[in-house]
Amino acid sequence: MKLVNMYSVFVFCFLISFNLNGCSSPTEINDPGITFSDPAFEALIREVLNKPSGDIIKNDMMTIHYINGYERNISSIDGIEYCKNLEWINICTNQISDISPFAVLKRLQYINLWTNQISDISVLSELTSLTNLYIGGNLIEDIYPLIQNQGIGNGDIVVISYNPLSAVSLNTYIPELQARGVEIYYSTQQY
Repeated sequence: MKLVNMYSVFVFCFLISFNLNGCSSPTEINDPGITFSDPAFEALIREVLNKPSGDIIKNDMMTIHYINGYERNISSIDGIEYCKNLEWINICTNQISDISPFAVLKRLQYINLWTNQISDISVLSELTSLTNLYIGGNLIEDIYPLIQNQGIGNGDIVVISYNPLSAVSLNTYIPELQARGVEIYYSTQQY
């Protein structure tokens, strides 16, 4: 019995010293931190988390539901894939070209990517929770991924103005989205 109590005291003391050394959970020891390829995007995430220094770990990213990164000179969103609970993002007026990290963000409902350098939107076919999508002012020709997204439907808003949309996007895909009840806004003019 004394051996069990001594063991319990040892474990308790270990856990207390573990917490006093600045670690809040064993998860932090196993999570070396996220590396961001774009310093501007890292600065935005640090601002959202109110964490000016130190490692940003996966658990930190899981707490993010909302990101507003308007006009922040962001060129890469690598690392956003850890924001598994993200529902709303505005990263318009940046230099983003690759949005593939969005693929795993299944809770996203609102995306504003207006005025970036995006041409490939294939990842959007997988984001079935989308209700508001603003992708105007980019380099998008093919909007077929929006047709593939069975979650986009009645009452949802899609703005694709100021893109070099292909004839099939204009003449086939836009009418298909409209037939599903999507409020779609577009213009064939370029910025």
